Amino acid sequence: MRELGPAELKKKCDPAMFPFKTTDDYEFDSEPPHQERGTSAIDFGLNIKSEGFNVFVAGAAGTGRNTQVTNAINEIASREPVPDDWVYVNNFVSEDEPIAISLPSGRGIIFKMDIKELIAELRDEIPKAFESEDYEIRKQDLLKEYKKKRDDTLQRVEEEAFKKGFVLKQSATGVILVPAKDEEPMTAEEFEALPKKQKDSIDKKKHALHIKIEQALGEVRVLEKAAKSKIKELAQEVVLFSVKHIIDELRFKYREFENVVEHLNYLQHDVVSNIGLFREDGEDAQALVLGNRGPSKKNLLKKYDVNLLVDRRHSKGAPVIKEVNPNYYNLIGRIEYEAQVGSMTTDFTMIAPGAFHKANGGYLILQAMDVLSSFMAWEALKRVIKNHEIKVEDINEQYRLISTSSLKPGAIPSNIKIVMIGPAWMY
Repeated sequence: MRELGPAELKKKCDPAMFPFKTTDDYEFDSEPPHQERGTSAIDFGLNIKSEGFNVFVAGAAGTGRNTQVTNAINEIASREPVPDDWVYVNNFVSEDEPIAISLPSGRGIIFKMDIKELIAELRDEIPKAFESEDYEIRKQDLLKEYKKKRDDTLQRVEEEAFKKGFVLKQSATGVILVPAKDEEPMTAEEFEALPKKQKDSIDKKKHALHIKIEQALGEVRVLEKAAKSKIKELAQEVVLFSVKHIIDELRFKYREFENVVEHLNYLQHDVVSNIGLFREDGEDAQALVLGNRGPSKKNLLKKYDVNLLVDRRHSKGAPVIKEVNPNYYNLIGRIEYEAQVGSMTTDFTMIAPGAFHKANGGYLILQAMDVLSSFMAWEALKRVIKNHEIKVEDINEQYRLISTSSLKPGAIPSNIKIVMIGPAWMY
């Protein structure tokens, strides 16, 4: 050991070691100083496309973690294909379980507008179908057939009653039998003036006729029900003829997407089953019950809308999403509600996307501290990684914080490279 002099305590630097005269002549590369190993590790992790390989970038603040991660991801993502659009449509079989459908980027908004134009066209075409002469003639034929059978049935009973000394009269409560005298209905005083034996005989005949009248009225009700059913079938036949060729155009346009064609089939069946929504004189049964507070026709037609959840028509390459506030709903998406008639209601058009949806098919950058300090965010993240799907769930329903009628939207398959940034001790 020896004592050092002051000159030896100073770092000496020979300018001749640098390949430039001033720093203006030096070209810096994109990597932060002394981070070659870290940047190569990031590139290695990002380029592994196998399932389950995500990235945690550990390091102290100020070392260029965020900048380097963002630059590396943007460079890789720009060379990758744009992932699909995602839409939610109504489930006509189970309305609480909306159906998720994927379409190539840019086709989601086209599908949404196609359905919007379809409904507008149906609202115009269906009323015209019922103004046709052919429909009116066939409807009147059915009504004439029903009225003839009804009149024949009632006339048969009326003739039998007349033969037995009674007259049929209509009242507010239905058909009543009145004893006749000289082919005219008796008054109450005339009936009371009759001998008891004669009154008993009339009552006995009256009871037997009442049974036959009830049978006849039952036949009339069956005839009426059958006539209504035939008129409804006629209306559906007319509507189907009017709408089928319109929907067939969309079926052909989206023939390569089986789930879209299936949705159009269900939509057609629902339209034919709910003609009143498209006729100017049609009223929804619920609206009649609730009066002015019932849902408007516009709201009732919302079930035919398309909820464009993820729209990538303007995207280039794979998405890179940096979620600065990764709470549960910002990650997983949310089901929104609106107040209606004193209660909170929702439908599939109020499903909003989260960061997982936006980053699906690409990359999601998260700050580890923010994720771990947000209620249920870490659990939601692990669930997406484990189950390989994004499922919008209401946290209030899970923990019974609020009693509401909620939806169970169909899950969307996930393919996300998650990059978390944080200190080494947190990893």
